[in-house]
Amino acid sequence: MGKEFIVKYPVWFKVFVIASWLCFLGFTIFVTINLFVRGGFTALRMIEVVFFYLILTSGFFPFYFFLYHLSVTESGIDVIFKNGAKIHQNWQDIISIERLKLSKRVLIIRKIKCRDGKNILVARDMAHYRDLLECIKQHVNIDIPIEAE
Repeated sequence: MGKEFIVKYPVWFKVFVIASWLCFLGFTIFVTINLFVRGGFTALRMIEVVFFYLILTSGFFPFYFFLYHLSVTESGIDVIFKNGAKIHQNWQDIISIERLKLSKRVLIIRKIKCRDGKNILVARDMAHYRDLLECIKQHVNIDIPIEAE
């Protein structure tokens, strides 16, 4: 291969995630105000609000960590998350590249399956996506199944 490169999510995806967070924030503020106006400020109402926030936050919290980038090196792929966490996958650990089962109609998202059970999600719109596929084909010794584009 000879050169290292970075595979990043496109700007439109980052804007989508930020817009989703802003909508989420506005919705939660609206519901919180509505709960207090409707029933007054009581301990039970406060428990309802905390429970509501826990449920909604658990649903949207992974979006922040979904924004990562990949660093392709001679030894494998480094997944670098926004919080600084780093996961390294060697080339020989990659088993296959396939579409997500939930997104049969959505053709832009692929899952890189690894032997340890971890998956790396990539989008066809990511910068250097094709270079990433070429590197995987070059470095993986087995005939890796890559679903048709």
